[in-house]
Amino acid sequence: MEPAVAVALKDSSELVKLKAERDRLEEVFSTQQEAAKAAEAALATATEEQTRWRQRVSELQKLRSEQAAAIAADSERRRVE
Repeated sequence: MEPAVAVALKDSSELVKLKAERDRLEEVFSTQQEAAKAAEAALATATEEQTRWRQRVSELQKLRSEQAAAIAADSERRRVE
């Protein structure tokens, strides 16, 4: 085999390997992008849920304070009677 042909075959083989590696890396990148989008969506959902729970806790704390005030007022009213 002539040296030029051998070099061309080697270069061709390397090119095929590089293209295969590029394709593999593109697939990995695509998969990672999809995973990142899914993670962002999950985070957004969790953040919304956390906000709802914080609001509920705040509402319950307010109700507890109102209940404590009502009990104190009732106790005071009974004491005065």
